[in-house]
Amino acid sequence: MKQIIITIGILCGLLITNSLYSQQDPMFSQYMFNTLSVNPAYAGSANCITTSLISRHQWLGLNGAPQTQTFVVHAPMKHQVGVVVSVIRDQVGPMKTFSFQGNVSYHLKINEENLMYFGLMAGLNSFNVNLSTVDGVNTDDISFKQDFKAVKPVFGFGLYYRHPKAYAGFSIPNLVETRYIGENAEWEHKRHFFGIAGYLWDINDDFKFRPTATLRYTKNSPVSVEFTGSMILKDLLWVGMLYRVGDAAGALFCLQVNRQVRIGYSYDYSLNVLRGHQSGSHEIMVSYDFNNFPKKYATPRYF
Repeated sequence: MKQIIITIGILCGLLITNSLYSQQDPMFSQYMFNTLSVNPAYAGSANCITTSLISRHQWLGLNGAPQTQTFVVHAPMKHQVGVVVSVIRDQVGPMKTFSFQGNVSYHLKINEENLMYFGLMAGLNSFNVNLSTVDGVNTDDISFKQDFKAVKPVFGFGLYYRHPKAYAGFSIPNLVETRYIGENAEWEHKRHFFGIAGYLWDINDDFKFRPTATLRYTKNSPVSVEFTGSMILKDLLWVGMLYRVGDAAGALFCLQVNRQVRIGYSYDYSLNVLRGHQSGSHEIMVSYDFNNFPKKYATPRYF
């Protein structure tokens, strides 16, 4: 029964005009540690070779719920250039997307403290819909008798401003809308617009407070706004709360194990109509910096 709820809710409820619109770009609660998932311009901004792995399991206990994994490697290059290679796997019910993307960014130094980043992204999306595997639907409905597979290019761009105490960005990760045409239905990857911002407030020598926010807009969908506030203890432990307006609330934790390893976890619980049908969403993050920091360094990476 739960599989019917999630599948029919995503597929049939949104299939009114024979065009399918759903949660298309993956959503992460730890977006502040995964900026490249929404903004190509962030490439190389860490000033070292950085790898990160995030696994998100949304709406735990609901069969067919979204699951997303992403692996990213990005590094600064010569001449104020940064590069990124990322792999993303996303699954929602019978729909599976596998993306391979490459980013390049150019860093413009405004002054000693302020930098502006310009980024471009290009990649390939492999899109698979296995409607024939859906259980509990009318077997005479031709919309559920087809499987569909396609590979399409994807392009995006972003702007990212960074100050030692703040950042802001705007991006369109899928600049060109892509239409997938099946035998009895169409799927369209809509253009998404993202805005991000964050600030670092030094409370005293031991405590810092870092509020962040992200805004997402897609045509014909409500605007999504998310706020997160994190306390940072001795540059080692991050503890925060998050609120996705009208959708979810939760908590996140991050441990700076050493100068190179960072481990994070977040949990959020739905406040929408799915509340009571599932037990929340879990997300795990691990990152590793290949760097040669001295034993004592004055400016740990907050953004």
